[in-house]
Amino acid sequence: MYFKSLLIGFVVDWISSGMRYDLGDKIKRICEIFDGSMERALIKSSRSHKDNQ
Repeated sequence: MYFKSLLIGFVVDWISSGMRYDLGDKIKRICEIFDGSMERALIKSSRSHKDNQ
């Protein structure tokens, strides 16, 4: 859900700016930055859950 909201935010900002920049480049950069973050979050959540049991 977070990534979907982030993507929608980028599209809205892009449209608001008059579509003056390459949205594909911006989205590619964000994907590079967040690559693997979902897996790390799931691993961390699983470890935390096990510690609390």
